Amino acid sequence: MNKAVLVFAWLSLFFSSYLDLQEVLATHTNIFVPVLEMDPESPITGHTVKVTTVLTNKGNMDMSNIKLSISIDGEWMNDNINVNVPAMKSARVSFTIVMSVAVGEHQLKACPDRESLGDGGDHCQTLDFVVLNESTVVVAILSPKDEETLQGNANIKVAALGEDVIKVELYILNKLVDTKFKAPFDFTFDTTKYEDGKYKAYAIAYYDSGISKPSSVKEYFIINSDSVIVTATPGQTQEAEAKLGQNVVIESDITNGQPFKIAATFIVLIKDSNGFTEFLSYREERISSNETFPMSKSWIPDTAGKYSVRVFLWDTIESAVPLTGVMEANVIVS
Repeated sequence: MNKAVLVFAWLSLFFSSYLDLQEVLATHTNIFVPVLEMDPESPITGHTVKVTTVLTNKGNMDMSNIKLSISIDGEWMNDNINVNVPAMKSARVSFTIVMSVAVGEHQLKACPDRESLGDGGDHCQTLDFVVLNESTVVVAILSPKDEETLQGNANIKVAALGEDVIKVELYILNKLVDTKFKAPFDFTFDTTKYEDGKYKAYAIAYYDSGISKPSSVKEYFIINSDSVIVTATPGQTQEAEAKLGQNVVIESDITNGQPFKIAATFIVLIKDSNGFTEFLSYREERISSNETFPMSKSWIPDTAGKYSVRVFLWDTIESAVPLTGVMEANVIVS
């Protein structure tokens, strides 16, 4: 049985018993770090940087004096940050450090209660980053423009200036699409391999000095079919019609109004008129502070009828803490 089937079966079982969950006693094992970030993302050696973590308590009891530990490349540099996290809530922790490591690639790590839980489990969080020197580097996606529609074989042009460039990588949805080793850094990728919806793209340039630099992020719409767009909005129920075999895109723009990065899981549950699950899928992302992030899932109905769509927005699958109310829609397929 493949992983997708296992996840589908697990989520189906979770939803069937969602209203009958029993409370469990909270322990320190309910604490984990879903978010770890650094500002600036690519610091300059010798400069001060701001480190921000988010601790989540997925238990039903308040937790106090949780000790947070921070390391760079396995060397623990701060082991005495105490944090209080209410039940089923998250707490933000920020502090500054001097970036004393050399130019190149490094890893930052945060672990709660390291003495009892250890520093190798999934309760910890890591962040890979690159320390830059003072050299000026510029990396940018020149075209297409932000929020343009891409179809078929799309072309993305990237400029990388400032030093001797070794390679430039193109990423779609945080996944590597292609690599170019010399200018011009023009990328062609097959959009038909992606579901219709809104996607984020960015490039990373690697230089002879050992540093790397990401471009700013651009958003593109990939649409290769005659799709029906269903927009999920809290407090509203959209009515839509579709034909058999027609692609139905369930989408929503998720805005993070918190002053720190959050984890967000977009879950789409579709049931037929008899209450049987027709479609169940999810997508996980991390959304920066004050950022609006487009999230979507595609479904192709193969049976006529009336379907109810329910969209859940949680922080993670594991903790299942709701970030907003359940969003609903109805789709009639003929």
